[in-house]
Amino acid sequence: MSQLPVLCYHAVVDRGMPRGLLPRGARGYAVERVELERQLRTLLREGFRPVEGERLAAVAAGESSVPPRAFALTLDDALPHHAAIAARVLEGLGVRATFFIDTEGVGRSGRASWDQVRSLACLGHCIGSHGLTHRFLPGMAVAEGTRELVHSRAVLEAHVGRPVELFAAPGGRHDGAALAGARQAGYRAFFTTRPGTNEAPTGRFAWERLVVRAGTGADRLLRLVAGEARELARERLSHGVRAMARGLLGDASYDALQRVLRP
Repeated sequence: MSQLPVLCYHAVVDRGMPRGLLPRGARGYAVERVELERQLRTLLREGFRPVEGERLAAVAAGESSVPPRAFALTLDDALPHHAAIAARVLEGLGVRATFFIDTEGVGRSGRASWDQVRSLACLGHCIGSHGLTHRFLPGMAVAEGTRELVHSRAVLEAHVGRPVELFAAPGGRHDGAALAGARQAGYRAFFTTRPGTNEAPTGRFAWERLVVRAGTGADRLLRLVAGEARELARERLSHGVRAMARGLLGDASYDALQRVLRP
């Protein structure tokens, strides 16, 4: 059975960069430049080949097949290090990624500028939506959710001058209403943070992703991308525990606890 694992990165930093310069929520996901390069070189050496965002959208729409030993690379949030650091690593390896942008974050202190977002598009990377405000979609009023989905897409298309067809849920949080709203808004694929390798991906709308954290090494990432059952079970258990904690505490209390545990 074919599969298409999708990697999810957040902050990519230089060694020694103070983590306090990152948004609080991104600090536990900070991957150093050398580690990103090591991870991607390991996948390429083992015969895995990247699928760019446009083909990912075509696969989701059932318009393209999945090549063998493929993977896709995504980076969430409008962070300046994506253009300044991550894009340079990708360019050196000939890899194209999808950058998911929350539009109201662009231009703020510690966030990417519109010039940087446009530069990513000019380098051949795909630009997707991460909402307007990075607020979680579940529980939103219908009008608010629609604005997050529709207006963010319009803003991105106006700035980058090309269609925006992919959406990544902020925090990975989603429900049936969010999926239905994204379909209605015209997106071709919706990306979560539910762990998995997207078996039988052709025509899939809701996509799993493998979240890369600060401590994820190249060897473990290779095992995840290869679909090793033990590693995927471990990742799914961890995800399930976090989801259970959110359900018990509520989003606000859970996120406050995370800020204490990851200062």
